Amino acid sequence: RMISADTIFLVGEGQPRIANPVKPGIPLPEEDSAQMRLIADAIRPFVRGPKADKRLVALLDRMSNPARVDGIKSGHGLAEAIRHLEDQALHPPAHAELEKRSNRTAIVSGIVVGLLIVVAGLIWQVFFGSRPVAKPFDTMIRVPDGAFIYQNGEKVEIPAFWIDEYEVTIGQYSAFLDALKADPSLVAVVKHPDQPETKKSYRPKDWDEFYETAIRGGNISGAAIDPNCPVTNVDWWDAYAYARWKGNRLPTDQEWEKAARGTDGLIYPWGNDLDLARFNSGADQDAESNGNKDGYRYWAPVDAFPQDESRYGVKGLTGNVSEWTDTWDIDPDNPDLKVPIKRGASFATKEGYELTSRRPAKSPDEMNLWTGFRTARSEAPLPAGTPPPRPEPATAAPDSGAPEPAAAPTPDGTPPMEKPAPATETPEMSAPPAAPASEPPTATPAAQPAPAPPTPEPKNE
Repeated sequence: RMISADTIFLVGEGQPRIANPVKPGIPLPEEDSAQMRLIADAIRPFVRGPKADKRLVALLDRMSNPARVDGIKSGHGLAEAIRHLEDQALHPPAHAELEKRSNRTAIVSGIVVGLLIVVAGLIWQVFFGSRPVAKPFDTMIRVPDGAFIYQNGEKVEIPAFWIDEYEVTIGQYSAFLDALKADPSLVAVVKHPDQPETKKSYRPKDWDEFYETAIRGGNISGAAIDPNCPVTNVDWWDAYAYARWKGNRLPTDQEWEKAARGTDGLIYPWGNDLDLARFNSGADQDAESNGNKDGYRYWAPVDAFPQDESRYGVKGLTGNVSEWTDTWDIDPDNPDLKVPIKRGASFATKEGYELTSRRPAKSPDEMNLWTGFRTARSEAPLPAGTPPPRPEPATAAPDSGAPEPAAAPTPDGTPPMEKPAPATETPEMSAPPAAPASEPPTATPAAQPAPAPPTPEPKNE
């Protein structure tokens, strides 16, 4: 529903309220500047005529024309402008001048202040009143040492480790970016020693659009998104750097599988029978299904599926997004190269949901809307709420003629990386974020991802 004069009303003792702008099937405007224009159009009927306060009229003009040099493009900018006008109305230039003013002028100033308060209330309701709250999700789960059934029956023994209970969220990743902005020297500390020189930033692709939409609980491609959804569009270098900033690391392929399957070699965290209602998959991504099997067409908050829980209490391993691991293996398309392994299905996976499925990336630079990560560590985590310790700079392994990962030897004995795969821009990376395409099937490593379909109609929850 578009914001207009008939959607604004006063209740109680003059408290401003705005009618629920959500109407099933119609997404809200995604741009703050569009909201500015809508609010200006809604207020303008109340300030028309020759006696309208020029300051308020000028404010509405700035909201209606965000392209102006002094145009108001966001809720924060409007809040600042309102505070400035309130100061002007409440604090005239000089006491002597105030004594010359008539009672009529004082009344008009009071009306202006009242209107500004109403506008401020509207801004709070639209931009801040119903914003989703970012949850901490700081808990890590201990997985004990001992043997477990790996892949198709091999018994493997690995040491105890801790792993994040949930996938890393948009809210958590934003704290990482804020830390790098506050202390740019951290960039050199958290980066992998073999990170390409061409990679200059850890900001995910389309980060500004996704983050701004998430913090106000908006929609992208008809799918709701908030700070508790998993961060995506991150490559392997991003995941590695975030983990180091947290004082952690990425889990190995074997650690991930043990955390998911337990010691009994389960096919799914809950047992051996597939249940599409227990996790977020791509089985209902098409327009006809529209998320009717699990309730989500694309991403979901990381805690949306409590049934997707392993015997150890780790959640979201079966679906939602595939996850980067610390393990590198032979590229199926190029045996001379090694690439990072991803584990777990995603909202774009239409088959191959088994926890044994290993998903080689195209390269460590691969990024798309269905890949995220979680972190792990070998020692007990710090108490909840403790700021991440400043990590020591990573150092490359002794030169053997080819670059190797700087991480310590992995519990599964994975050989060191012989040569990082070259950066390649996949169709998912170059396509706009209008609608996620389907993930390539794991059974055919050489298959190319399907092209992005047209933007879907929003899904009725």
